[in-house]
Amino acid sequence: MKMGGVYNLILKNEKDKKIEIGSLGEIEFKSGFYTYTGSALGKNGFKRIWRHVENFNLKEKSYKRWWHVDYLKDSMNMIGFFFTKTEERAECILAKEISKHLKGVERFGCSDCNCASHLHYSEDKIQVLETVLNAHDYIRRYFTLSGSYPLYPL
Repeated sequence: MKMGGVYNLILKNEKDKKIEIGSLGEIEFKSGFYTYTGSALGKNGFKRIWRHVENFNLKEKSYKRWWHVDYLKDSMNMIGFFFTKTEERAECILAKEISKHLKGVERFGCSDCNCASHLHYSEDKIQVLETVLNAHDYIRRYFTLSGSYPLYPL
């Protein structure tokens, strides 16, 4: 069986800044903590998370930008991630659970769905981590093959 599911990247933005995000244009990001919700289904499963980990740490300009989150790698640091194994398409459910507690960056990461956002923000790192863990527990209770695995810090 393939290993795949849903994940959240935990990002830290050191200072307020504007960042050009592909088709979304320039967006202002406050200093604080962000979480990006994604899916890792299909033949490569959780290799997608490893791609994000490698590319957030490489900081090379030749990096190919496929998703909105790729535009953040030069301006923010990835400090950890969570993942939950599931065969269900639970990415949007996870993002909606997180949006109940954190502010979303409008239309970020949503080019293929109707969600308000897949990138959420708080000044408080603990609030981000607790919200993400609780959202993954929610997904795990309803959809998963096994547990939710916080992997923090990198």
